[in-house]
Amino acid sequence: AYWVDDLHLRHFPDREVIYSTDVGGLCHRPMGFPNDRALVMGGAVAAGFLQIYTDFSRVRGAELDSATCVEEFLWALARAKGLKWEIVRQDWLPLFVAMHRKIGP
Repeated sequence: AYWVDDLHLRHFPDREVIYSTDVGGLCHRPMGFPNDRALVMGGAVAAGFLQIYTDFSRVRGAELDSATCVEEFLWALARAKGLKWEIVRQDWLPLFVAMHRKIGP
């Protein structure tokens, strides 16, 4: 990802909340669930939330089983763990995803 502006921590005051933008992206209509490209959270929340590989096989729930993408799974996992997630404005996490591809042999 390329960051195109500063990250202002004043936008993320609650260390008990996971913050991200909407998965719709900067130039698209919001889709209603979080983007996983950049997350802001406090250390205690991170320690409890960022065990995703282990949680994939251990945490059970219909909402987790019906997730159709990584972003939906993460959002459902946060709710299953009782964590708050807030979707913030796109310009609060000002980044663009970069994809590098080799063309040819």
